Amino acid sequence: MCNQCEDAPCLNLCPTGATYRTDDGVVHVDREVCVGCRICVVACPYGSRFPNPITHTADKCDFCYHRITKGLQPACVDACTGRARIFGDLNDPESEIARYLEKHPTQRLRADLDTRPKVHYVHADESIMGPDYTRLMERRAS
Repeated sequence: MCNQCEDAPCLNLCPTGATYRTDDGVVHVDREVCVGCRICVVACPYGSRFPNPITHTADKCDFCYHRITKGLQPACVDACTGRARIFGDLNDPESEIARYLEKHPTQRLRADLDTRPKVHYVHADESIMGPDYTRLMERRAS
């Protein structure tokens, strides 16, 4: 999942401007502008960017932008029957996610990089949170 970083290396290094932040704060890819150079793929410290084998452009999670702009939840949130995912506006103090974050401690992946990711984890396995997150990459591979 893309961490939707406030200081996103993929956005900062995209040579064409194909990676950009929407007015509502989502880091997005314009497939019409992307040339498939993969600089953003390499720049992402979370391994969240990938070359799309169909479009030959960079791709990533965009919180199902086509859904959230219509007032729907991202598909992963809807599909999670255990309610392990909460999605919402971090800037709205009345949103479910803002209220949850106010009351519960959370962690963010690679906080040491100061990218300020917007994705928070609850009770995360500490072995995947810091600079040596090889266990996370091993889990992704399996």
